[in-house]
Amino acid sequence: MQFTQNQLALAGELKAAGLAWKPAAGHFLYDPTHAFKPSSPFQDHVYLILNYDCFLKAVGGEQKFLQLMTWLPTWDDARHILRSLGVPDRQVQQEIIHKRSLCHATELLDLYSLILKQLRQISVSEGPFPCHGDPDRNGRVV
Repeated sequence: MQFTQNQLALAGELKAAGLAWKPAAGHFLYDPTHAFKPSSPFQDHVYLILNYDCFLKAVGGEQKFLQLMTWLPTWDDARHILRSLGVPDRQVQQEIIHKRSLCHATELLDLYSLILKQLRQISVSEGPFPCHGDPDRNGRVV
């Protein structure tokens, strides 16, 4: 899987906006600080977690890992995140149609943009954002 520079940048914005993440096998991540030394089989500094403990040891523990690494949600992850943020599928569909995401091959980027928009609209009083893999406010796993 290839991620564009725009997707990498927007993923950093998602992180800065508070998107919570529980790293797990199968997640893609971006290492903008180049803390993880082995080369990537995908693209520079983009990795797929197969063995989470390997990454933790390489960067110095979980807190350091979460500080340094940026999650790159897949299309499926992005849809789960949007649902957990209360965005109806119909709204996602309208956004994709309006932006002509499929024609421009920007669907994942546009999903990231919609997530960021939602994160910015949520007030701080509502509490932390749900982590991928946690139940949302209605008890559904996101």
